[in-house]
Amino acid sequence: MLGGVVVALNTWWRRREMEHALAISDTELLITVDRYISNDYTAILSDIGDLATAFPKLKQIVCLGENMPACAMTYADMAAKGKDVPDETVLSAARAVQPDDLAMLLFTSGSTSRSKAAELRHFGLIGNMWGIGERMHLTEQDRILLVIPCSGASPMPTRCSPA
Repeated sequence: MLGGVVVALNTWWRRREMEHALAISDTELLITVDRYISNDYTAILSDIGDLATAFPKLKQIVCLGENMPACAMTYADMAAKGKDVPDETVLSAARAVQPDDLAMLLFTSGSTSRSKAAELRHFGLIGNMWGIGERMHLTEQDRILLVIPCSGASPMPTRCSPA
């Protein structure tokens, strides 16, 4: 909504896959948890070493959990920083977003090689959901949650248009 691009990382990935995705996506802000099931993301980031060298565009890490990387800020701290941002700044950023702007990088499953980043545009994401609603004969009174996969092979083409 504000012009940022979501880079969806697979929670099953290990260091090799995460390092690759963060490097090729030029991630500037990483929002993570300290661990998820058997993945210790704090340890993975620590094992990578100098994050400024590994990911030159990475400006900030926000972490939820008890065992945060030393360079990370808490989610509460990030939310507190946003309180002073004027509403007009937020509205102006939202108005600047165009349908053809990049909305999300969705990584392929990487079954034959390393994962590749598929670019999803705002119009494609909305068009896909609109098409589903049309096929289901939804009206203004209906409500539905449409979720796309955040990793792996996606059945949705990277550039789709409304049906």
